Amino acid sequence: MTMLPHMISIQLTLTLFNLNHIINIAICSRRIDFYAVQTEKLAYFYNMKKIFLWCTTYYTDVSANFLMKLTVLLLSAAVYLLFIFVILFTIACTMRQWIIAEDAIYLFDYY
Repeated sequence: MTMLPHMISIQLTLTLFNLNHIINIAICSRRIDFYAVQTEKLAYFYNMKKIFLWCTTYYTDVSANFLMKLTVLLLSAAVYLLFIFVILFTIACTMRQWIIAEDAIYLFDYY
């Protein structure tokens, strides 16, 4: 039995949709690992910040104290920005999935 052209396009659409789903599952599992690593880094830098602030109270040199606090501030800002980026990236991927799902639903309405 030969397949009609619209049946081929439906099969191709389903295959691509399944492939995209498999790829996204792989990406999401990697993203969860990445998120866990970033959370560990955030905790590490938070503890390092406490250690740095504890060390700076014993310095009499104002410039060393300032540089230590500036380093802590920059490290904290970098970690917080990375944390926000991970959250925004997750939201963007989720919205992309919704758009793909809506497009797939509309594709089946035409047939």
